[in-house]
Amino acid sequence: MALEMVFNPSNCIFAHRNFDFKILPNPNNGIFAIATDEENMDEIITYDFQGREVKHIKNDKIGDTCIIDISNESNGIYVIKVINKKGSSTKKFIKIFRRNF
Repeated sequence: MALEMVFNPSNCIFAHRNFDFKILPNPNNGIFAIATDEENMDEIITYDFQGREVKHIKNDKIGDTCIIDISNESNGIYVIKVINKKGSSTKKFIKIFRRNF
């Protein structure tokens, strides 16, 4: 099991990463997919970098892929926490607005 620095709304702490998941694409415009090859996701929580919860999905039928939409939130760094039967894992991503010229 890998040991890495992960986000905690009150501060950064060391924690075990119980499984891996992908954020596609990263960076993104606020609409992105979360995918895991391992087990179904039970809960997905999105935090802004100040630790404010901006999205919380809790559903027995999330499956191994989920589309998240936080396009109404400000640009910046966000953190996703995914919870399943193995435990939880956390990753950060960047939300940016891209203009088509």
